[in-house]
Amino acid sequence: MKCYVLVTGTLANSFIIKVATDHSTNLTDYSRFQVKSFLSITFKFFDSVLKISLISAKVSPNRSCSNKGNKRSKLMNNIYHILNGDSLKDQLPKSILGELIVARECLVDGNIKGEDLNELFVNRAKYLESYSQVPEGKYFESTVPEITKITNILAEAAIYCWFEDDLFCQVNFWFVLHLLSKQDQGHKIYLVRPNKGNEYSFGHMSEEELITAYNTADFINTNELKYLANLWKNYQQKNFDNLLKIAGSLLNRFPFLLPAVNAEIDRLPDDSGYGRPERQLLLIMKELETQDFSTVFRVFHQNEGLYSFGDLQVKRIFDELLKR
Repeated sequence: MKCYVLVTGTLANSFIIKVATDHSTNLTDYSRFQVKSFLSITFKFFDSVLKISLISAKVSPNRSCSNKGNKRSKLMNNIYHILNGDSLKDQLPKSILGELIVARECLVDGNIKGEDLNELFVNRAKYLESYSQVPEGKYFESTVPEITKITNILAEAAIYCWFEDDLFCQVNFWFVLHLLSKQDQGHKIYLVRPNKGNEYSFGHMSEEELITAYNTADFINTNELKYLANLWKNYQQKNFDNLLKIAGSLLNRFPFLLPAVNAEIDRLPDDSGYGRPERQLLLIMKELETQDFSTVFRVFHQNEGLYSFGDLQVKRIFDELLKR
């Protein structure tokens, strides 16, 4: 079927595409995405006035829909977003295309020993399922499949890592980069961080702000990837000297690394026998004169955003303090 395509509108607004068939004078609205693959439109600018040439094209609505779907599928298959949690997955704007992978881990907490992934998985499952709130088998059901997806990302894909600046997120980020660095698949890796004022939470950002963060993601080159990936192994081995060296060498590019490393070091007990998280919890309980966990946790979360521990992690520390 032969038709004529008339494109109207201005640069400030989306173009409206209408199709008039040879057999009817009525105009039928078509999505601009349905026909753009078949059009050859010449734009000419004279004195800031947009002149658009009228052309003829053969359009098949069903076929154009199929092509649109194929292109979208191909695009999504080549873009991956590794997210710091399910909350961000629910929050991510639909206009951001790509396969979503959720890093459902909290590697700042518990046993992280393991010479390979299988050993790590066993140790993590055993530890995390010691929490009464975590059902047996949950780790292998919900976390392991997501990590496995990371190890199976297609070659030459664009990978966007959505992680915040706090210690909780950073350790997971280092682990993710460790996995990606071992693949050597020609990936293009980017870091998406929250904007200023929301360094420890994507959750406070609007849809527009998330899109801006995505569009301004930092590309991680091969040399940077090597250093960043080494953070995980050194964290796993508690080699604080190396952590400080790596964070210091990347200070100009990734200034948030050093505070996160120092926050980890501050977890070590001082002369009082307590690390910073324990000392802060004790101080909050003393100042507020309460041992109500909800109250204490709320204040701890506000004061110690650099840690961004979840309620499970803080509750474990809290309960241990009350036993002493």
